[in-house]
Amino acid sequence: MVNQKAARTPRTRIQVGYFGSYNMPPGCVACGNPVTPHVYQVGKSSWNNKQHVWLKFPICEECNQANKAYVSAGRMGCLGGLLMAAVGYGFGSFLDLLSSFRFEWLPALCAIVGLFVGIWLVRIYSVANKPPEVRERVTRLLTSVTMVGFKLPPLFGKGWIKLDFANPDYASQFMMLNGG
Repeated sequence: MVNQKAARTPRTRIQVGYFGSYNMPPGCVACGNPVTPHVYQVGKSSWNNKQHVWLKFPICEECNQANKAYVSAGRMGCLGGLLMAAVGYGFGSFLDLLSSFRFEWLPALCAIVGLFVGIWLVRIYSVANKPPEVRERVTRLLTSVTMVGFKLPPLFGKGWIKLDFANPDYASQFMMLNGG
């Protein structure tokens, strides 16, 4: 659950050459605290989904714990979705038996609706039950950096990568460390 107000803050867009690996600034990408071995992955796929680029940004222990809470909410959302899909399938089958017309697709439709409703409810509930500091940290982490675009280098050419950073100081450090 991303805070829309935080997502609209001014961002710094940079473009650097495409390399196999990148040098990262010494602080956490979200808050600037000293980093641990934990990373936050940012990625993008090409329009045809045949090319993928992932960057791993270092994060601090507090941001890592908040990210774990957010990811575990997603896993619980999948379990909740499966449970609600089973309930939806049963409900659709029951309605199909009660009706005078045969709707073979009704149980499947109810299962699909149940799946999405279950995932949505569990994720909202899981994230909403976290302390405000954790929610704020998750929002900061999710909006700290986004990959806007990339071009993989051709055989005899140069590629590039475009990133949007919430922190302009981190963006300029990243550019300086990576020849931008």
